[in-house]
Amino acid sequence: MRITIRVLASGSSGNALFLRAGETRILVDAGIPAARIERGLAELGESADALDAVLLTHEHADHVRGLGGLLAPRPELRVLATAGTRRALESARGDLGKSGLRPAWGAALVAARGVDLGQLRLRPFPLPHDAAEPVGFRFEAGDRAIGLATDLGSSTPVVERSLAGCSVLILEANHDLDLLARGPYPVFLKRRVASHQGHLSNAQAASLLQRLAGPALRHVVLAHLSRTNNRPDAALRTVAPALADCRDLQLSVGRPQAPGEPIELLAGPAAAAEPGSMPTTEGLPRQLGLFD
Repeated sequence: MRITIRVLASGSSGNALFLRAGETRILVDAGIPAARIERGLAELGESADALDAVLLTHEHADHVRGLGGLLAPRPELRVLATAGTRRALESARGDLGKSGLRPAWGAALVAARGVDLGQLRLRPFPLPHDAAEPVGFRFEAGDRAIGLATDLGSSTPVVERSLAGCSVLILEANHDLDLLARGPYPVFLKRRVASHQGHLSNAQAASLLQRLAGPALRHVVLAHLSRTNNRPDAALRTVAPALADCRDLQLSVGRPQAPGEPIELLAGPAAAAEPGSMPTTEGLPRQLGLFD
């Protein structure tokens, strides 16, 4: 099975990611204008009309700003989010509450409960961030796994177990601590960014990646860099030493204004999961299908 991943945009101004596994196509977040999403897909020979679903990590504007424009001509396109994210979006102050748009919601995502979506299995996991019910995602297709975790102020055991053994990691490296301290943000906002429910610093990302580095890891994309409090060279300089022992690894930075280069993988048959490799789901309901 062929897997294609493309970061369409990543940064404090907007985020969107395209993932195709076999014949299953999804978009994760829609924080940039629909026209930019469509252009980024067209460059791959893809179309927003062929998407199977849009997944939302949380309700902040830089992750949902383009959702209305994407859904307006495609009212049947399914949107998957946690119940907390959906409520926040549909509230009077939320983006959907203001617009009156009513998406074709799929079943609410529940952290640690897997969902089968065509040829993908997705596993949402909770993130420490100041949103209603934010999640990251582990995507599994055959023997490959892709991990996505942006907008988290700190790592947790669940985050690390969820991202372990991935071939591709898209991980936040939001700010450089010195640039944040010397930057123009007011004190309360600096504290919010650096808090346990804020955003990962370059140093935190490096520490987490050092723990996650393993033989399966082939691509790391540093994501959600702040324009004000970070620079790509600072992020790369901090993170690269943590991955020095990884052979044949490609390290890159997601860009806010332009899509990244596509990442291509080939997946073989799924291998049996090792005990303890994922957060426990004991006592949770059965695996769900997309529209259960």
